[in-house]
Amino acid sequence: MTVAGYDVPLLPRLDDLERLFITLLGREVRINRLRQGVTIAEPDRIGTYVDRSGALRCVVAVDRTLGAGLGGALALIPPGAVEEDLAESDELPEHLADNLHEVLNILASAFNETRERALHVRLSDVVTASEGSEAVHALLAGGTGRVDCDVIVPGYPGGQLAIRIQ
Repeated sequence: MTVAGYDVPLLPRLDDLERLFITLLGREVRINRLRQGVTIAEPDRIGTYVDRSGALRCVVAVDRTLGAGLGGALALIPPGAVEEDLAESDELPEHLADNLHEVLNILASAFNETRERALHVRLSDVVTASEGSEAVHALLAGGTGRVDCDVIVPGYPGGQLAIRIQ
């Protein structure tokens, strides 16, 4: 049984996302909406969010550079070391991927705490784009709500973030 108003997650507002990242990372973060029709060019990691029944309700995708920047900023890794990690491999290093997982876990609060009457979701998994299921990619390609933005973490690599809900 669903209660009216509680059957869909709500998209976080850009200012809510900025505040969350600023609080989490302890540094200034800027988020700019991408032009309408423009979406994340090359998703690297995709966080999947499920409701209480385990149904996929949201995805958050980040490109490789943003994943590295968020992971590095969370752990206070020197920006030069994050840049070196990016230059050394086409894959997001495990330590940065682990930190990104934590960032995406905390990002669930943007769906749950900033709006009354929103469907509660939790992070289920973080997968590489190549590991994403058909359902994950279908939601990333569509969804009933979407946010596409550039995220700038001064001193760290920034990049693109995409949010989809259903």
